[in-house]
Amino acid sequence: MGQSVRMFEALTRKGVKSLLLCNNNGLFGEDPEVKRAVVEFMVNRE
Repeated sequence: MGQSVRMFEALTRKGVKSLLLCNNNGLFGEDPEVKRAVVEFMVNRE
């Protein structure tokens, strides 16, 4: 998790649109809220 936070912070400092999702409820692909957030981010990344 620490590495993910550091990457997110570095990207943000450089002005790169980024998204950090923290999922404490199981595997990444199993959480519907995370899935929706990823799709929304990818669709609106421009």
